[in-house]
Amino acid sequence: MFVIRHSFLCFFLCTFAIPVIAEQAAHLPQLFSWPKSATQERFDSISRQIFKGRSFTSSDPGVALGQHLSNSSSPDPTPRSANLALFGDYPTSSISQTLKDTILQKTVNYAGATFCAAVHAGRWDCGPFCDANPDFVLDTFGGDGDLDAHYIVGWNPRTQEIVIAHEGSNFMHVNMYINDFNFAPSLLDSAVADTLSGVAEPRSSPSAPAGPLASRLASPLTGDSDVNFALVHTGFQSTWRRTYPAIRASVLRLIELHPTVNRVFVTGHSLGAAVAVLDGIALRSAVPTTIKIEVNVLGQPRVGNPVFASLLDSLVDAHSQNFDYYHTVNHNDVVPHLGPLIMGYQHSKNEVFITQSNSTHDTKTVLCEGQENTNCALGQHQLGQVDHGGPYLGVRIGGGIC
Repeated sequence: MFVIRHSFLCFFLCTFAIPVIAEQAAHLPQLFSWPKSATQERFDSISRQIFKGRSFTSSDPGVALGQHLSNSSSPDPTPRSANLALFGDYPTSSISQTLKDTILQKTVNYAGATFCAAVHAGRWDCGPFCDANPDFVLDTFGGDGDLDAHYIVGWNPRTQEIVIAHEGSNFMHVNMYINDFNFAPSLLDSAVADTLSGVAEPRSSPSAPAGPLASRLASPLTGDSDVNFALVHTGFQSTWRRTYPAIRASVLRLIELHPTVNRVFVTGHSLGAAVAVLDGIALRSAVPTTIKIEVNVLGQPRVGNPVFASLLDSLVDAHSQNFDYYHTVNHNDVVPHLGPLIMGYQHSKNEVFITQSNSTHDTKTVLCEGQENTNCALGQHQLGQVDHGGPYLGVRIGGGIC
């Protein structure tokens, strides 16, 4: 079974639509500081045999991919077709105390708890992450940490909110490589499209560029709405599809049990952040709009093309949708630069940027205007994995932290 799985992975990487992704596979394990498992050692051995003799200007696969495709030394080069009106030297402002409190009290701790073995076993007893929200009652938990990252759904009677949290990537498991680095584009799942259709304008061509991702499809994009031109990362959407039905069922059950609920709070880290974004969007069409949907995530990679990014912005801007979204970037974290801009991926607005590595509670943290702001994450050039696990305003999360 071991050989079959890893042979499949090498086949997948070698024959993927953009072969340069395969060329980076040998470098993936270098990004992580924990000891290598036998699985990783075997994967390294296979990778060295297949990809020997290759050299790259960056040890990070996403950055090297962008450099390769653009023939550029920039760590996150911009495609010619980008929506440049939403790129550039935009203002920043200090985040509100309310937003800071939300990140510290809820986002970091709920996302952090998803990495803990006690929570994987169904116990809300994981040390500081669980102690930060002691009233939380776990309702549903799932995922295997391999093909599907762990997730939790539960109820907090003190805040009168339902909470969903997703674990980030665990590269001790080889399937996470496939989830994270399947950059191929997909059309929106119907549950996501249903929500975004409510804020999309009727049109025969997109309001934002469909971007380079559209050229990778078997047939041209057509339709009468922006939704028809929105594309998302196949690996993220496939991961989300496997867990969303159980999460949706749990949320609807908790709404019936707790009619005073005022909010569904959705969070996650890394891959879990991308899945959380899709959760939040899909749930908006399943949950009454009297209940706020709030997506607040950490270390989120880019999820979709410029059309998708702009539709998410429209969802946030539509007062009737009662939907909030913020994505926090920890200074030089490389993960928010995946999928690469040069491939046609783009962030939505409401980036929260931590301006220094090794941050504390008092580190300057700003809200960034625009979708891709050079005064925030897009302006960083010393990218790496070190900042990915934090500290987020003084708090580290990830495997081994519990």
